[in-house]
Amino acid sequence: AIAHMSGIMGPQAIALDGTLTYCSPAVKEFAGYDPAEEIGSNVRKYLASEKELPRVLAIIQQIVAERAASIVELLFRPKGGDPFPVEITGKPLIGHDRVIALQCVMRDVRERKRVEEELLRAKAAAESASRAKSEFLANMSHEIRTPMTAILGFTDILLGSLTGLEDVEAAWAVKRNAEYLLEIINDILDLSKIEAEKLEVERVPCSPRQGVADAAALVQVRADAKGLPLSVEFL
Repeated sequence: AIAHMSGIMGPQAIALDGTLTYCSPAVKEFAGYDPAEEIGSNVRKYLASEKELPRVLAIIQQIVAERAASIVELLFRPKGGDPFPVEITGKPLIGHDRVIALQCVMRDVRERKRVEEELLRAKAAAESASRAKSEFLANMSHEIRTPMTAILGFTDILLGSLTGLEDVEAAWAVKRNAEYLLEIINDILDLSKIEAEKLEVERVPCSPRQGVADAAALVQVRADAKGLPLSVEFL
């Protein structure tokens, strides 16, 4: 492969038919060609594939029509080396109020392409990891939901057979907290929906008083076990 220091070759002068009319001395370092020998060569000589030619000719026509600089990326064929990607900036050379030729500067973009490919691979890996995480959360949530549904069902049965006030209150506490846990499970599923952009926002009634009362009931048992007073006041 051809090695060079700057990674930039220019300027070159190209006639409108694609003939090289001036070749920078830097072409020797950049691509291994002798500048003096390349004058009169057509740009197709330096293309890695003939399939690139229509695109190059279209860019030339665009620069002539718009009288403005344009950039194209293609595979360049060096002398005695493997083709590599380059970025060519072409701008019009105007004489007698018309475009008479093009001036081109070529830049080696192999390193940039390598970085871009690494970024694409990193992005693909991150997206794959995100999908795996979402699938794990969804599966875990479904697995937890099954026993929670059983707990709620048997708590309802228990409430139908209890008569003592304390027993009923304890069973209701189990039921309420099981329902809260089920809501948390549903929230975990919502995380997956957020990443899939499928989350639906809904408006539901909310009672702050009931929320505080339920929170107090949740820790009342622990407070009683430690002999600590617990009271809630609504102002």
